[in-house]
Amino acid sequence: MEENTLETRWVIDPIKCTGCGDCVFICPVRTIKLVKKIAVLADPAGCCRESCRICEYHCPEGAIRAF
Repeated sequence: MEENTLETRWVIDPIKCTGCGDCVFICPVRTIKLVKKIAVLADPAGCCRESCRICEYHCPEGAIRAF
C-alpha cells in the first residue's frame, strides 16, 4: 500500500520582506540568499523543512510561512 505524504513548502513574501538578512544568517543549511535585498529560497531541496522552521520563527516581518 502506498502512503501519501504532504511536503511542507516555504514561501517568502517579497512584499513583506525588508531584506534584513536575519533568515540568511540563521539558516543552519544556508538555503536562503538575499537577491536584490529580498530573501529567496535559493536551494529548496536543501531546506530542512519541518524539522527546522527557524527562518519562519525568526523573521521579524512574518514574511516566511509554510503552506
